[in-house]
Amino acid sequence: MDIGSAASAIAKCLVPCISSQIGYILSYKRNLEMLETKVQRLQATKDSVQHDVDDAERNGEEIKEIVKIWKKDAHKIVAEANKLIDTDVGYCLGQCPNLWKKNQQSKKFEEMTENISKLLAEGNFKNVSYRVASNVTVAPFCRDYQALDSRTSMLNEIKQALKDSNIYMIGVHGMGGVGKTTFVNELAWQVDKDGSFGIVVIATVTSSPDVKDIQDQIGDVLLNRKLEKGSETGRAAELRQRISQEKSVLIILDDLWSELDLTKVGIPYGSEFSGCKLVITSRNLDILTDMRAQKTFDLKALQEEDSWNLFQKMAGEVVNEFNIRQIAKKVAKCCAGLPLLIVTVAKGLRKKDTTSWKDALFQLEGFEKELKKRVYPTLMLSYNWLENEELKKLFLFIGSFGINVCNRKVEELFLYCRALDFYSHMHKLSDARNRHYKLINDLKASSLLLDSGQEHVKMHDVVRDMAKSMVSYPNYVVSSLTELKERQKIDQLQKCHYIVIYSSNIFELPEELECPELKILLIHYIALEKKVNVPDNFFSGMKELKSLDLRGMKFTPCLPPSLHLLTNLRSLKLFGCNLGDIRMIGELTHLEILNLEWSHIEELPKEIGHLTHLRLLNLTCCYCPRVIPANLTSSLRCLEELYMLVARQILWGVEGSQSQSNNASLRELRDLHQLTTLEISIEDTSVVPLDFQFPANLERYKIIIGDMWRDFHKFRDDDSRRLMLTYPGWQNKSLTTVQNLSLDNLKHRSDELLHIIKGLGKPHSSFPNLETLVLCNLSNMTEICCGAIPNHTFEKLKEIRVEGCDRYEFPNLETLVISSLNNLESVWPNQLALISFCKLRKISISGCQSLHYVLPISVAKEFRNLKYLHVKNCSIENIVEKGVGCDMTPVYIERLEVDDCPNMKTIVPSSVLFQSLTDLYVRRCKELANIIMPSRTTSLPKLRKLHIATEAHKLLQGKLRLQVSITTQNTCDCVSRDGDLL
Repeated sequence: MDIGSAASAIAKCLVPCISSQIGYILSYKRNLEMLETKVQRLQATKDSVQHDVDDAERNGEEIKEIVKIWKKDAHKIVAEANKLIDTDVGYCLGQCPNLWKKNQQSKKFEEMTENISKLLAEGNFKNVSYRVASNVTVAPFCRDYQALDSRTSMLNEIKQALKDSNIYMIGVHGMGGVGKTTFVNELAWQVDKDGSFGIVVIATVTSSPDVKDIQDQIGDVLLNRKLEKGSETGRAAELRQRISQEKSVLIILDDLWSELDLTKVGIPYGSEFSGCKLVITSRNLDILTDMRAQKTFDLKALQEEDSWNLFQKMAGEVVNEFNIRQIAKKVAKCCAGLPLLIVTVAKGLRKKDTTSWKDALFQLEGFEKELKKRVYPTLMLSYNWLENEELKKLFLFIGSFGINVCNRKVEELFLYCRALDFYSHMHKLSDARNRHYKLINDLKASSLLLDSGQEHVKMHDVVRDMAKSMVSYPNYVVSSLTELKERQKIDQLQKCHYIVIYSSNIFELPEELECPELKILLIHYIALEKKVNVPDNFFSGMKELKSLDLRGMKFTPCLPPSLHLLTNLRSLKLFGCNLGDIRMIGELTHLEILNLEWSHIEELPKEIGHLTHLRLLNLTCCYCPRVIPANLTSSLRCLEELYMLVARQILWGVEGSQSQSNNASLRELRDLHQLTTLEISIEDTSVVPLDFQFPANLERYKIIIGDMWRDFHKFRDDDSRRLMLTYPGWQNKSLTTVQNLSLDNLKHRSDELLHIIKGLGKPHSSFPNLETLVLCNLSNMTEICCGAIPNHTFEKLKEIRVEGCDRYEFPNLETLVISSLNNLESVWPNQLALISFCKLRKISISGCQSLHYVLPISVAKEFRNLKYLHVKNCSIENIVEKGVGCDMTPVYIERLEVDDCPNMKTIVPSSVLFQSLTDLYVRRCKELANIIMPSRTTSLPKLRKLHIATEAHKLLQGKLRLQVSITTQNTCDCVSRDGDLL
């Protein structure tokens, strides 16, 4: 290459390079200005992001890590850019700018500008933070909660229920002062601590609910700020959206007094959002029902032990001082199990001396300052919120009546109320009773009555005393006649409306009680060895009496003459009394209720028939005369309820028999057109006409025909329609509503009963309402129905009990109990119309010595609802019939118990898969060698609990192969052995 060509090539390389460098110099000013603009923009963006970060931190939110990194990078690059901008490029020879440095500086401007542009693009954050799980920030030492056994068990139940995916709303109810708020605060603290919920919110609702306030309470926790929207609807939408962003939220709504519209508040729940669960509290159970709470818990007053434990913790060591401890225990007892009062009193006495403790006890025992000041206002709110005056009147009556009526049956209380003209606008006794039970349930729901079972009334001591303080008339509950006489001396009985005496120390009654305003007199002499005489003039001073309830009294040879003065008497109960001549009762023409239960009666006079207003007659378990005068029963035209169970000595008249023409016959019952309730036992079946039908209007009845009267104690209070028979000659045509039917050893002439429906009724719609059927000693019974079972027969049947019968077949059964069938070889045939047992859930079999197995293979796999099986004292070898082939038959039982089955060797055969079994109990099966056949160790995939009670020597000899904890009969020690679960 010549020199020219070389120069040309060099020029081609240098020109672009020189041009580029000259370009940086020429672009110096433009690059500087662009950099300054970018730095200003970055600084503004950085300030904006910082404002967002500050807002988020004030709201308690966590800043995203990428934002933190960006802020750090932005701060660094702004500082570097400003330093670069301020750098002096300098001059050459004192006058000319340094072109090289200017070139390099311009180049750095351009590079810095490009880096800032990238950072600006990265800083376009949609949000800079995220919401962390809210914590219930109550430390254990200051959250004002003391662990108590009764409360802890309920807390655990609620926490377990909150884990159920099908439950989204739980209710807690209880009377004022019982500690509902403290309880749910502790629940919130515990579930937040154990991480059960991402967010836990508590909002107080109160008796005057403000939706916006409730929204703000929830929003403060969820957003750490007030809701932004102005309208209630907009706030609800904002809240709903925010809640739905969380994985799991627990919202506690405390102190509801009326139904709250959760949609208006903005709380999504149930199918709308399964991540939100609610716990609501109220004094009134009905409110929880209206809110559709799926599970409710009744928070009761503390028991004595828990009360004392709480009191000790609140009062401190002072309660252990010798001269204070016994006083402290009495003070704690006076607080009546109400945490509100216990905490208030205990803290107030924490540093007090003995004198202060004694004064506090005096005030509390006298029902003074603290009780009224602290508790009454909360209880008065509940009273004021009762929905009508009728409910308030009943509440005051129960409370003012005294301690003893507050633990009595609802039915007894109803009879008192009826005598006092409660429900006077209701003509029928059954209608009035329904109203009474409804109001009692309302009072229980409001927590003013304690829930002590459907049939009993119980009121908390504090609530009762408040009610007594609200009535203007005095009432007395006394434990002895001495106390009653003392009150009589100082004229305390003049204005008294109710007197209640329960005592075993009544030796004689006063000659007369001067109580001109008395409405109810109840005297129960509770000693068994003797009766108390009633003086002739005893009733002279109580002419306004409407209800008289006496127990353990002696009225021989006749009733006291002063009784006829009680012309206003509506209810007379003489329980367990010795009664002579009682004809005088016929003069009490306003009487509606006559109860002679468990009394000895010399004669049931025809004068009883004069009680034309009588609606209830109770002769249960009376030692009655053998004769009831003819036409006496039928003359009681208004009678609605007749109780004659186990009045065994009564001889009913037989139509057409001259020898007993003066006796009332059963046909007289047909003339009682108002009769709705009948309880009667007829031991002599010959007095029952073959075509006899009971009154058609019966709504409740307990009827025994034959010698099954000895089993009357098996009646439950809720047995509203029960029939017990040992007499197949009578054909039931009228009692189609029977719910409980017992048949025992039914024989007619020389034939035993073979078919129930054919034997006892027409073959159409027999026993459509039957729920329980008991069959005893029907050894020849072959079928329930001769031929096809009629439509609707046994369609409500839930339980059957069989003793001494060999064969049966029922549809729609839920519970099956079989016992003492020594000849029974199989329960079901291999081929069965399985739709008849599609609801079967529980089977119990005992004393069947010929039974080889419980379930045939073909039946076992179809019983998908069968959850529980108990087999005891049977000779079975297998639970399920052994199958043929390799396929395993699925069985759906969840709990299996096997007791005292000596022939049982293997619980689970190789052909069966107990795929749902969680609990297995095997006890005293002497020959048991395997739980599962060795070839099928996967037959119990869900087994969680296995209890084996066997003989210790057998276990130690290794005859039973297990890998479980085994309880031995001899030592009750837990032994673990290696090996497969076989």
